[in-house]
Amino acid sequence: MTEINFYVLANQAALNRFQLSCRIIEKALLNKNRVFIHTSNMIQARFMDDLLWRFKETSFIPHGILGQVDSTQNFVLIGCGSDAGQESDVLINLDTKIPAFFNQFKRLIVPLDIENKNEGRAHYRFFLDRGYNLKTYKLN
Repeated sequence: MTEINFYVLANQAALNRFQLSCRIIEKALLNKNRVFIHTSNMIQARFMDDLLWRFKETSFIPHGILGQVDSTQNFVLIGCGSDAGQESDVLINLDTKIPAFFNQFKRLIVPLDIENKNEGRAHYRFFLDRGYNLKTYKLN
């Protein structure tokens, strides 16, 4: 069963959920996990792609947009729609909806900031009602 983790940023946090996702991705890669970032649309996918290029000057996160890069060479793929590409370990959901393919991942991460807390609550209830083990991490 997929492990579901919610990362909740405090209202006054200096980060937003996209920047938080970059930190989570960096940690996932250190643990040798492959990551798929699910976004609402291609504009958001391109935004994450750009953000990952600029995230840290001292590190490189091998990533690309699904269908535009070789998935065997990139440990982080970004996409939108109903395709999650090759098998990955971690799904980061930046979409407003829960993707139908979430259960093909070992772990689902839902980063929340002030802008999407209400969606996060609905997602939490969805998973809770279906018996998933949920973990919440509150961050400043």
